[in-house]
Amino acid sequence: YSSSSSCFDADPGYYVDSTGSSSQIACLIGTYNPEIASNSSTSCLEAEQGYYVPNNGSSVQLVCLPGTYQPNFAQSSCIDADSGYYVDSYQAISQEPCSLGTYPATSRTNRLLWSRSWTLCRFTCCCDSNSLSCRFLQPLFFIDKL
Repeated sequence: YSSSSSCFDADPGYYVDSTGSSSQIACLIGTYNPEIASNSSTSCLEAEQGYYVPNNGSSVQLVCLPGTYQPNFAQSSCIDADSGYYVDSYQAISQEPCSLGTYPATSRTNRLLWSRSWTLCRFTCCCDSNSLSCRFLQPLFFIDKL
């Protein structure tokens, strides 16, 4: 694309598909383009499974973090794990159910795992949509709580 005095290469995240263009065109949400000087919309790549692209004009795809997953291509966000399920890795394409004999925790139970005071917990697995994984506890085992 051009200004009044010179021409510029299309930036990463953009392309220019016609001669004499005065502007560049952004890749759409869910797609990205890491290259410079792209000349076609086919240069915009779909975000892969386990990744997402939340904005137009992106040069990179972003990885889904633990606690989220994305099974589809070309998405603008990751999906939070459902209650009763967990995701303990980056770039996940699915969520895992908590095991038999365990239960999905509320946000209060999740806080039990990460705080500094103590309480009693019996035969449980604590996990929820914000947990990184299920954590099995022995009878009368003490864990942290708020």
